[in-house]
Amino acid sequence: MGMAPVVLEGSARDPERFANGVLGATASVEAIGDSEQRVLWQVGDQRGSSQRIALRSGMALTASRVTWEQPWSLAFHHAPMALKLVLMRGAGPTIRTSDGTVVTPERSAPHIMQFTETVRMQFDFAAHGGGAPHEELALEIDPRRFAELLGGNPAGYPKGGIELTPELHRLFDEVAGADSRRPSSRQVFLEAKGLELVAAISDAMADHQSATAPHLSALDVDRLEMARRLLLERLADPPSLRELARHAGVNEAKLKAGFRARYDHAVFGYLRKARMEEALRLLRARRLNVTEVALRVGYSNPSKFAAAFRRHFGRSPSEAT
Repeated sequence: MGMAPVVLEGSARDPERFANGVLGATASVEAIGDSEQRVLWQVGDQRGSSQRIALRSGMALTASRVTWEQPWSLAFHHAPMALKLVLMRGAGPTIRTSDGTVVTPERSAPHIMQFTETVRMQFDFAAHGGGAPHEELALEIDPRRFAELLGGNPAGYPKGGIELTPELHRLFDEVAGADSRRPSSRQVFLEAKGLELVAAISDAMADHQSATAPHLSALDVDRLEMARRLLLERLADPPSLRELARHAGVNEAKLKAGFRARYDHAVFGYLRKARMEEALRLLRARRLNVTEVALRVGYSNPSKFAAAFRRHFGRSPSEAT
């Protein structure tokens, strides 16, 4: 049996207040220059880190990482905040807020939040063997600044998740790896990545909005099914979006919107899911080793395959057999 969940209460406004008010003596706070703060903490077998960078463009980036073994909970009150988009990777907690928002580990796509008053947030972490980390990248920006950067009103903010696109995956990795850069270039690099995130988020929201209620004829459904079958047939060498649309006889916009509406995934989100499910089936059959399975589902680099598998299932390929 796991230990009783640890519940921590406090107020979260910035890293230092969060460390002192929520985590208490378990946390240490380090200032890195004038614009960056890092928090390291540990409670029992739960360990975490959070790094917040204030950008000159009027935004803030926060990168967090948590590992744990036994079930536990974290609860605190969050002050009113501007627009916040949270990208999540790896098995994570169920998140509940007092305004009725619920985010589950199965729905760990990017989520957009905006609080106009203080809300209580509770994070419930289930038992999690293997120690695989849960990672988050949050972008905070004033809605007016968001619209200003985009030159007008962005697509409406969806209540719930939008697709974690390949572009957002790439930006996640680049921000998370920015520690390796020289201090003199790090701030400029992160400024650029923050603006790229704004553009990628805007595109993802527009795709989400166009896919909300598309009209699909019987012919559209047949063409989407044709595209889906081709995607499954070519897991190891998938077609480009343009090639897939041409094969199915639809334009790229209808393909993206129709895929989301019919299969509840963006095209390449569906591809990632299909690759991981096929990889799990092959691993459980025990006829191929991990490297061979990686190649079968389109990963020439076993390390990248293992990382993708862990993000999807919360455990390594060697633990899946």
